[in-house]
This record gives sequence, structure tokens and C-alpha cells, in this order.
Amino acid sequence: GTLGWQEHSKNDIRGWHQMLKKGSRSFKIDPNFRSPLFCATQKNFRNKSDNRGCFILNHDNPNPLLMKMRNDYNTTEDVLEFIANPKYARHFGPQAKALFPDAPFRFSLCFKNAPIDVCKGGSKSRSWLSLVDSFFNDAQRLVAEKDLHVKFVL
Repeated sequence: GTLGWQEHSKNDIRGWHQMLKKGSRSFKIDPNFRSPLFCATQKNFRNKSDNRGCFILNHDNPNPLLMKMRNDYNTTEDVLEFIANPKYARHFGPQAKALFPDAPFRFSLCFKNAPIDVCKGGSKSRSWLSLVDSFFNDAQRLVAEKDLHVKFVL
């Protein structure tokens, strides 16, 4: 059998190439819900006019008082772009299905900063749920279109 492992809080996509080279088949990432104002400051966030906000990849909340603030956080958009890149097809594409027929690459999503009243339907809750739905739908569409061997675990 194979000994599996999961790379935890792998929110910096720049390091994924090396982890893939080492044989990793599972990443845990931390989509962190941020406001539209915050998202507008992020150079990796593409849809600056999205009034729902965005998901950056970061375990902790950015805090300028603790010097934990950047403008280059990866986003869930970057995740989809990465797995669609032909350069990584052997890890995520049809080649991966041949090598690992029973083990799709797994992304476990540990959402951070979700609204407390997510089930009550407030405006932040609606934005958060809409972003989750959009990400999930975009991911499923990409997996189907590119025939990717990837699972997203919510």
C-alpha cells in the first residue's frame, strides 16, 4: 500500500511545484473571507468590482497592527488557474488518472473568517455563501472541461 499524507495550510502557491515533485497528492488550503475593500488592494484578485468580497489563502486574519498585511495573497482564483496549467497536467490531468486511478488529487478547504450568522441570511452571509457556491461551481466546471483528476473537499 501507499502511505498518504496531507500538506497542511499550503496557502502559498509558489511552493506547490516542489511539493508536487515530492509526490504530494493532498493539500489543505485556507480560503479566508475578506471584504470587498480588502480584496481591491490585492494584486492577485482579478474581479475588483465584485462587491461580495473574496477568498484569499491565509490561515490567520491579515492584521496591519501585527505587520501581517500584504497585497499579494493567493486567492481561490489562483488555485483554479494552477490546476488548469498544462505544466502540471501529470499531477491533475488524465495522466494522473492513469497513475492514481483511485486517488484523485485532494484539496481540503478549511474556510476562515466565515460570518457567524451564516445560516441567518445577513448580507455578509449571503456574500460568503455566494462566493463558496461560485468557487465550487467554477471548480467543478474546470474539472469537467479539462478532465482533471481532482477533488475539492468542503
